[in-house]
Amino acid sequence: MKLYFVLLMKSHLQSYPCPLQINSFWNLGFLLGITIILQIITGIFLGLHYTSDLNSAYSSLFFFIREIYYGWCLRYLHSSGASFVFLFLFPHLGRAISYGSYFYHS
Repeated sequence: MKLYFVLLMKSHLQSYPCPLQINSFWNLGFLLGITIILQIITGIFLGLHYTSDLNSAYSSLFFFIREIYYGWCLRYLHSSGASFVFLFLFPHLGRAISYGSYFYHS
């Protein structure tokens, strides 16, 4: 089972057939996908412990930071991940527009 998982990851990440004219801008889509997945996962964990009541919202935030293991790391990972989404999104869209990737070529 473990070897199958390693071979599956290797076939999708390392042995992926790709064109020769790829430059570093093509990494932005992958990084954007990773940061969006990270935002979803950390957002779920933050949402599980957050209460939206006006009197207890502040205390639930500090409960998450102080009492949950690595809660502070998840919170700051979520807040800095939002900045990375926009940092990777705009150059990714700029590459698509400048290369004309939105045209359908038959």
